[in-house]
Amino acid sequence: MVNVPAMDIEHHELFMYLEEFKESCFDSAHITLEKRDVLYGLLLKNCQTEKVLAQSVNFDFTSHALAHAQMLKIVFHTLNQLSSNNGDIYTLIRYISYWFERHILEYDIQIAQGLNATKLL
Repeated sequence: MVNVPAMDIEHHELFMYLEEFKESCFDSAHITLEKRDVLYGLLLKNCQTEKVLAQSVNFDFTSHALAHAQMLKIVFHTLNQLSSNNGDIYTLIRYISYWFERHILEYDIQIAQGLNATKLL
């Protein structure tokens, strides 16, 4: 948690969906396009929210945006290459989970500090 409600809610939703996504992989030999789209949409939404929050406090978002772009590219590529065999999906889920845990600590906390300093929460 970074104590910015908009970010904390989205992070929570994302981690909850990742768990749901993973569990659906256990029950099915195929992940639907809808589930993939929801996952990617949650990632995009979070990236956009962070960009808007960063801009609201004139935070230099350049490296943060690059980190988002690299992650989104990897996720998009992997989601598009998944076959009916979900072997790669578990690696992707672990990647997203780990990436967000590290990203929150390295990047999002900086935006939160800026928002807290300006009291824009």
